Amino acid sequence: MRARAANVKGAGMEGLGIEELKQGWWRRPLKWLAIAGGVALFASGVAFATLWSVSEERLSRQFPADAPALRVSGAANVAEGGRLVQVYGCTACHGKELAGTDFYGIQTPSIRRLAKLYGADGFAFAVRHGVRPDGTALTWNMPSDFLSVMADDQIRDIQAYLASLPEVPDDVSATRMPMKRLGVAVGELLLIPDVWRPEPVPAKAPKPGDPAFGPYFARVACAECHGFDLNGFPDGSSPPLSVVARAYDLTAFKAFLKTGKNLGGQELPMMSGVARWRLSHMTEAEVEALHAHLTSLPLPGE
Repeated sequence: MRARAANVKGAGMEGLGIEELKQGWWRRPLKWLAIAGGVALFASGVAFATLWSVSEERLSRQFPADAPALRVSGAANVAEGGRLVQVYGCTACHGKELAGTDFYGIQTPSIRRLAKLYGADGFAFAVRHGVRPDGTALTWNMPSDFLSVMADDQIRDIQAYLASLPEVPDDVSATRMPMKRLGVAVGELLLIPDVWRPEPVPAKAPKPGDPAFGPYFARVACAECHGFDLNGFPDGSSPPLSVVARAYDLTAFKAFLKTGKNLGGQELPMMSGVARWRLSHMTEAEVEALHAHLTSLPLPGE
């Protein structure tokens, strides 16, 4: 009897072990999955904290912020400022309402609010030098290296126009990964003061009848996409403007800047939009002067 009881007891224990195995075989891999997930989550947290720390250190750097006074007197031309906002493409990066927008994952600020907050001198210093009144820097997505020569009277008119607009809520549509901080942390998005170079700035912008108008306008309005020398970029993403301008006579050039259609009546990937949204606001005299300047430039290699 004792032997049989022992056998029965043993059989029962063996059966219990098999049943537990049947019910819990999956627990061990799940345990390791949980551990791996925890490690991955921890690593992600460390990476994010590092990204934030490095970017915060760089974005909080202080630069001299003593903005010089603009060398123009008299009332600003608000209407002209509104036209220049279109011509120089402020809406492309700051939204149609100029209250900021999602620019490739980066939240751009409301310049209609900042124009009021900074005042004319502070606004000009931020646009041209890439430094806010509090001494912190703007990043390279703001094209200050091209706008650094914008004349005092034009930047005054732009600031006056923006400050005249009624207040609206800031746009907060950029809800994706903090691309700006990522770019700053890995060194792809530079601080403007680190790449800024001093250049002469006119108090008043040259007019179309002035030979200086063509070089001035091309630098402020065209160089961002076609390079400082206007010869385009080696990867072919933008062409040399000396070549383009020679392909269009003045009548065709005017039509292109109004309609965005090239000589074949076709749409171009970027330039068609730039022509319609920005350059169509140029005066006829400005278009004529720009065409004359671009056709006078040497061809690449000359």
